[in-house]
Amino acid sequence: MSNANRTMNRLLLGLVGVLLFVFAALAAWPAVTGDPFPALSSLADGLDRLGLTGARGIWVGVAVLSVLVLLALIWILTRTRRREPVIIDDEDVIVDGTIMRDLLQAELSTAPEVAGVSATVHRRGRRGETRVLHVRVQVRPRADLPSTLDRLTAAVAALDATLGTRVPLVLHLTTGVRSALARARRVT
Repeated sequence: MSNANRTMNRLLLGLVGVLLFVFAALAAWPAVTGDPFPALSSLADGLDRLGLTGARGIWVGVAVLSVLVLLALIWILTRTRRREPVIIDDEDVIVDGTIMRDLLQAELSTAPEVAGVSATVHRRGRRGETRVLHVRVQVRPRADLPSTLDRLTAAVAALDATLGTRVPLVLHLTTGVRSALARARRVT
């Protein structure tokens, strides 16, 4: 999620929260004080002057809500995906990110310190023209990181040699519950 999308999401959630709080206060006012909310009477007078009472007011409210729902749907459907499965898309060759993950898993299958490998493809850049492979490697606790990094470098070099091109990638070494609870791997 980009910073602009995150900011827009937080602004919309904050606005919805404030509106829900206001509606709750308006609904609770008569129960707490026993009197109708003072601003609602002036709002009702304004709606009477505009002729938006009764069925006509309901239809105007439905129309406004329909336009808001339509705008929200347009906004949701026009968001670009930042993740996609294809890493290489040449004229004759299309390479999927899961194939890259499988090739790296095959290369690292003999490494006892590696518990798992996952890979996803992300679009980078202003217009998303660059595809980058994000590889997460789960290493076991107390793994020898320099030798693990050497194995990863060799696996990436073998991957580049297999594909015949250098693939832009980000390597992410991580540990966690999965690597701590994984079965020990015996290398013979």
